[in-house]
Amino acid sequence: MGRIITQQTNQALIRWIEEQRNIARTIANDPRIIKVLQNPTDSDSREAAQEYLNFLHKLYPHYENIPLAIKLPPDKEIALNVNGKAHTIHNGNFFMDTVEGKTIGKCDANISYIKQTFYENKPYYVSEVYPSILRGNPIFVVAAPIIQGSEILGSVIVAPRMDYFTKFFLEDSRIGETGYLSMIDDRGLMISHPDTSLILNEVTKDKVKDLFAKIKEGKVAFLEKFDGKLKSYVVAKFTSKDFHIRNDWYIVCATDYAEIVMDANQTLLKVVVCIAIIALFVGFMIYFLTRSVIKRPLMLLTDATNRVATGDLTETLELEATRNLDKGNEIGLMFHAVKSMTRNLRAQTTQIRLAVLMLNSLAAEIAQTAVQQEAVAMEHRNASVQVTSAVKEISATSSELSKTMQGIEGGFSETQTVADNGRASLTNMEKTMHQLGAATQLIKEKLAIIDEKSTLIGSVVTTITNVANQINLLSLNASIEAEKAGEYGRGFSVIARETRRLADQTAIATLEIEEMVREMRLSVSHGVSEMDKFAEEVIKGIMSVGSVSGQLSQIIARVQKLAPQFTMVNDGMSTQALGAQNISEAMVQWSEGAAKTSNSLGKLKSASEKLREAAKNLQLEISQFKL
Repeated sequence: MGRIITQQTNQALIRWIEEQRNIARTIANDPRIIKVLQNPTDSDSREAAQEYLNFLHKLYPHYENIPLAIKLPPDKEIALNVNGKAHTIHNGNFFMDTVEGKTIGKCDANISYIKQTFYENKPYYVSEVYPSILRGNPIFVVAAPIIQGSEILGSVIVAPRMDYFTKFFLEDSRIGETGYLSMIDDRGLMISHPDTSLILNEVTKDKVKDLFAKIKEGKVAFLEKFDGKLKSYVVAKFTSKDFHIRNDWYIVCATDYAEIVMDANQTLLKVVVCIAIIALFVGFMIYFLTRSVIKRPLMLLTDATNRVATGDLTETLELEATRNLDKGNEIGLMFHAVKSMTRNLRAQTTQIRLAVLMLNSLAAEIAQTAVQQEAVAMEHRNASVQVTSAVKEISATSSELSKTMQGIEGGFSETQTVADNGRASLTNMEKTMHQLGAATQLIKEKLAIIDEKSTLIGSVVTTITNVANQINLLSLNASIEAEKAGEYGRGFSVIARETRRLADQTAIATLEIEEMVREMRLSVSHGVSEMDKFAEEVIKGIMSVGSVSGQLSQIIARVQKLAPQFTMVNDGMSTQALGAQNISEAMVQWSEGAAKTSNSLGKLKSASEKLREAAKNLQLEISQFKL
């Protein structure tokens, strides 16, 4: 939470400083201000400028003062009479203010914000926080140079009070019971704090030296004691890199560590209580479901399956199966499955009894047939042995020659196929490389179009920025005219202020767009260069593919001339080997078949006896089931 608040405060502070900067610039560009700097002793010019400054001070009451400082040669001075009092004005002195002339003649060219705007060409400058020369209140100033042509005539200074700053940004930002926001600058001084007595206090600087040391080390979250209490600190550095500001500022969120621990304990206690309640509820539901839905049906189901296991197939479970199946739960499905199993077992037991009777009859017939076939098989076996020995030698020789020729022919066929595939792949590759080259050229053309469009966007962004600046100036003048109108112009004053804020936001957005367009143009230029290199590599690839394709075509032509000759030789040897092999295999199979038939018939006779014995045992087992 502290990190979020400090970051949000940092963003709000950035916008507020930008607003003060824009107000100072707007005042510096006003014709009445430029005119009085050109002729500071002219009463009419002074009266018009004073009226304008007083109006602005009334419009922005949080300013301590809005003085004008004049730039003069070192050896020149001006004599003025303000409110009946004579003043001698030197280089860098205030010669007009909005506090009835109380600061006329104050300040000089060595003051940081005067020096930066007069001689360092800063478009504006934000000073350090320091005690006001008027009342001693802590303030800081935003100074902007007043320029006519290329000549710096002086500076306008707006001086926001830190008490307003503290109330607006920090006082209302409370975090819990003890949390608060404060600000420290890079001198180690407290520049904003809910306790205003600590601001710019050297005693306070000594108290926060350990805290400030950790901030300078770059720590953004840490624990540190202050006034005897351990506090948790979260720090966000004011992002002043985009501003011309003298000191770095740090926004600090401080909260008592005890409050953080207490909040964490309370949150943990709530989580534990919620988990305990949920656990009790889940346990009660599990107990109820187990007792009423699962336990009783499972007991009935177990009893039924035990009776089926003992051979009692008369159990139906009709009522319980229907009742639980209607509930649509798993127990109902189990009852239905046991019911179906029992019904199927009864049907299968009946069929097995009929099958046993048929097995007894078939076993007797098989035994008689086996005796007759055994004698015939022995005669066939003797005849096949003689023919087999004569054919084996022819079959072996023919098979070896056939395998050799098939291997040679297969090698040529595979070579030709691989070469054809390679040539087709190279042709496709060459076409693809041509298409890739065309696509590369198209991408290059598109990138050129994008570069042209980026240039047009840049010109439009410049126009928007100029318009936003003009709107800002017009809105300020509109605020002035609305204030002059009194009560009738108050609503229009609000509209003018909001218009100025929108114009500022538009100017910031256009700067971001301009930066993005610049990065995009750099990326497009780099892309065009890379595409040119890629196109050269594609052309080299096309030439290499064409060369390889020509060499591969010559290899294919030579292989195709040899293929028919090997085919003729292979056909002859294959025919001879096939005939010898068929004869050999037929005789071997005949001999083996005769031997197997004889053995099988003996086994068949023995198996038929075992079959009859098994049928008798099965009949005894089936008789135990009750149907």
